Amino acid sequence: MFCNEKGCDCRRVLFRVVSIAHGGPVAVINWGWEHESFYAKWMKGSNRNLAKDLKGPSLNLGSPQSDLAPALLDLTENVLLKDNAYRERIKGGSRDPVAAPQDPTATGVALILNFQSEFVQFYEITAARKGYAQKMVAAVLDGLPEHWELCIVTDWSGGFWEAMKAKFPTARWNFL
Repeated sequence: MFCNEKGCDCRRVLFRVVSIAHGGPVAVINWGWEHESFYAKWMKGSNRNLAKDLKGPSLNLGSPQSDLAPALLDLTENVLLKDNAYRERIKGGSRDPVAAPQDPTATGVALILNFQSEFVQFYEITAARKGYAQKMVAAVLDGLPEHWELCIVTDWSGGFWEAMKAKFPTARWNFL
């Protein structure tokens, strides 16, 4: 989400992560791409700590956050924002979606989380750069309790998920 306030030039974006099973947002992550001094000046120097949070990436203050929020912040910082092309598309000033569905440059992961049955389904994962899909899987696994099950309903990957199972053998994999 970009700021839609008329005349605002805050140069930041909010990633709102929603879970159907959770009934709404599980994290709202702020990322500003300018230097911290830009945000301090933009806020007229009122709060240096807040300027640091506005630079981010950080969990957005005042937004609902779940227990998954820290892992989602880690995924954002260490996978999504490591992709220079992705960062540049965000910074480009367009308020259109970062990438169209099925765009070959899209990077992201769609998860279905079931808190009652304690499983996560990797619904969709896309990475234009070699190794980024594995980093997304690692970030998801890092944020999940060990007893949760990982479900792969349909595997069209040509071996990716089998490779992930071999790379992360202690995870509870379930291929349906």
